[in-house]
Amino acid sequence: MEVDTGTILRSCRVDGAICGNRRYIFFLILVILGLANWLIFFSLLLLDYAFATCTSVYAIFNQNFTLAKYESVSDLISLVTTTMLESFLYHPRTVNGA
Repeated sequence: MEVDTGTILRSCRVDGAICGNRRYIFFLILVILGLANWLIFFSLLLLDYAFATCTSVYAIFNQNFTLAKYESVSDLISLVTTTMLESFLYHPRTVNGA
């Protein structure tokens, strides 16, 4: 029996999008019902952003200290700025584009 891998992959993409978007629907229902805990929401949002940014900044500085790849401070400032903006500009495009 021959398996069509294209059909399986398309099915997984659709199922993944549905599963990934359930959290937004659930949170929207909580907001509508007035059950959302905004302190926890913003605390977790800030924690997620800080973790992603710190991980990327650590990788940049680790690469700079081990390989001495970036010669000027302006290169490092540019990379750290890009890291801070990545969550808002780049990441939504890649997630929604997939």
